[in-house]
Amino acid sequence: MTCGRISAIITCRDLGRTLVEALRSLERQTRPAADIVVVDDASTDVYTRQVIAQLERAGTFVAHGPGRGASAARNLGARLTSGDYLVWLDADDTLEPGYFEAAAARLDAETDMDFVTCAMRAFGDVQYVWTPSPPMWVDAVATGGVPHASTVMRRRVWETLGGFDEDLPTFELLDFWASAFERGFRGIVLDEPLLNYRVRPGSGYRRSIRQPTYLARLGHFYAKHRDTVERHALALIEAKEAFLVSQRNYLKSLESRAAVLEAEQAQLRKEIADVAQLLQERNLPRVEWGDLRRRQPVSRHWGWDRGTPVDRHYIEGFLDAHRSDVRGRVLEVRDSVYTRRFGGAAVTASDVLDIDAGNGAATVIADLRRADGIASNTYDCIILTQTLQLIDDIGAAIAECARVLRPGGVLLATAPCTIRVDDEGGQDGDFWRLTEASARRLFAQAFPVDAFEVRAYGNVMANAAFLYGLSTAEMSTADLDHIDPDFPQIIAIRAVKPDADARRASHSGSRSAAVKGPRDVSSRAAILCYHRVAELSPDSHALCTPPTRFRQHMAHLRDRFTPMSVEDLVSAAASGDIPDGAVAVTLDDGYLDALTAASPILMEFGIPATFFVNTDRLDDPHERWWDILEDIFRPETRLPAELVLRAGGQELRLATATPAERAAALGTLNRSAWTMDARSRMTMANDVVAWSGAPRPPRETHRVLTGAEIRGLAARQGHAIGAHSVHHLALTAQPVETKRCEIAECKATLERALRRTVTLFSYPYGDFDGETITEVHDAGFRAGVTVEVGLMAPGTNRFLLPRIEVAPADSLPLARRLQDLFDLAAR
Repeated sequence: MTCGRISAIITCRDLGRTLVEALRSLERQTRPAADIVVVDDASTDVYTRQVIAQLERAGTFVAHGPGRGASAARNLGARLTSGDYLVWLDADDTLEPGYFEAAAARLDAETDMDFVTCAMRAFGDVQYVWTPSPPMWVDAVATGGVPHASTVMRRRVWETLGGFDEDLPTFELLDFWASAFERGFRGIVLDEPLLNYRVRPGSGYRRSIRQPTYLARLGHFYAKHRDTVERHALALIEAKEAFLVSQRNYLKSLESRAAVLEAEQAQLRKEIADVAQLLQERNLPRVEWGDLRRRQPVSRHWGWDRGTPVDRHYIEGFLDAHRSDVRGRVLEVRDSVYTRRFGGAAVTASDVLDIDAGNGAATVIADLRRADGIASNTYDCIILTQTLQLIDDIGAAIAECARVLRPGGVLLATAPCTIRVDDEGGQDGDFWRLTEASARRLFAQAFPVDAFEVRAYGNVMANAAFLYGLSTAEMSTADLDHIDPDFPQIIAIRAVKPDADARRASHSGSRSAAVKGPRDVSSRAAILCYHRVAELSPDSHALCTPPTRFRQHMAHLRDRFTPMSVEDLVSAAASGDIPDGAVAVTLDDGYLDALTAASPILMEFGIPATFFVNTDRLDDPHERWWDILEDIFRPETRLPAELVLRAGGQELRLATATPAERAAALGTLNRSAWTMDARSRMTMANDVVAWSGAPRPPRETHRVLTGAEIRGLAARQGHAIGAHSVHHLALTAQPVETKRCEIAECKATLERALRRTVTLFSYPYGDFDGETITEVHDAGFRAGVTVEVGLMAPGTNRFLLPRIEVAPADSLPLARRLQDLFDLAAR
């Protein structure tokens, strides 16, 4: 049975608040998708555009649609993928982890089945479970209960129908499935609700069922499908009547339930009124105000006279979190307190700006709306706290800050959401209060959307305390640190001025991604997987590529292809702009010859490479267990005639007298070791060494890199280090706790040793499952590589990047293999 490849497409327009949750539900599928594409349908919301930019930086492929609606967005996503099965997900919905596995298994097993849909669970404004109607034309059209957008279908269904009708802004699903049933496509409905459907105000569905829109779309539908409607007219009318009767009965049941609830509500209101009356008669308040029953604040000075004002807790926490930005030449408004406090010795020059020439601390007298006296590209950092609300033209002030920052410089700004009227500005000089939305809109006018971050701090209790003039000493840290985005006290913004060349490249990339549909489909890249660059015998695991052949390969890549790092390849794929002939080189397992043999050749030809290493015993030169066993069971080695040991929970009795018996024994031990944990595997290897009767110090030809050698390798031009787990276990055979430790601890150990972020992971043995992929994602890796043969494309699941293993027994030369793969992809 052939398992079809799944292409998953998320369509998004101004749904940044839920997009990441939707994407994570795809990435957590127990049967992972081969392709994942996000189609942004011309979002205008700044927050959504920021989320999109963050996803692209992380390596997710985002296609930029023209804003023509859901049908066009779904079709674009399908064209940009190549999987056998297609599934779409709206950016405000999520999927249960087992959906792909359940649906695709049915398609794999029944080749004449065209689609699998499922029940869905509504959440958000209301909660219910809904199951699509039986997938037949009359039932589906009469009830409107067609399969939902997240139905898993064979690509041929979408191709045969010509995709979704892009002239239909709504009712496109009804039209699509009516056409599918007319063509005889068949499928099933899974009873389990595996789609989570978010019910929210302002959704496209709610807009589409408003009567004028509904009637117009229905008229279009019946006209388009007139022949089928006439052919099934009587059955359709009968089914529609039965559906309306059922809906009327359901409405009556809701009305009855509503009447009961209204009666209960009336009784509760009466009881509340009675209690309120009793409280009033006894002169007891309904709310215990205590010290806060007052019309004047406790302090009219923000709480300075009682300690530290509440807003300073958030302002100073924000600045402390970004103290590394306070460096070089720094500009602060009114005084330099925060420059000195958070910059310290990292500050080489400090200026204080004020519009008031009477400020003796000011070194720059200027109007921040138009500070012509300050040259462009002057400051490395600007600190602007609680000032923007006092400037009538905030946009002009932010633009000036962007102008006078140097490329790479940082603006650290805060502005209040809730605050008393300023005592100096007064009622005529205190202009604004900001929200997250207004801050994003204002800063997006001066900085690229991916160059600034906005964060809200505070909660209702903090707001009340601040308005009363209480200090931080009168609140607990827990009360202060609770963040409620619906009741913010301040908004904090960190904005970075991009390099001009980088900004032009970013804008160019965005434009090309929006118009380059055809090339996005055909552009592909190859990732090569080597293990050893050595000429050794025996090589029972076929890991060795002779140095002379490796040199030939690298020369060919330099002359005929576009070598690039895996990290750069992930970025290129995310932007939909993979260079022609792109090839990346990787080496797994971290053998010493990566440093002594492979690295010099790579550097000679200017080929970047990623070395995936394990992190057990980095300070102890050692061999891998499989190399130790291979050496012990050589035909010429003197050994006892039989090996008896416990391995993997069972007793093994293995004949070892002849070369054939030794080869068989070695194969049995290798298979037994597959499911073992690290301790059991080490015990087995030590027992075999003891049985062999001779100590085996690590051989220079076979040992793996030490921590110091890994650092030396990472320091070389074009070399990157990736994680390969701690002990090189078969992770799918391990419990989730072991998976997590193997993956996360390897990353942490390498980052401590290298003092840099490690972003790439290689699955040991190329062995993965949905649980392992989830752990790799959650550990903070940007991408993961497999040994599944294939080429990488925009949209390829970044945690399942295919690689081409290079082995000494390959029947075709590498140049021919690569050319064949690229030629096949171009067809």
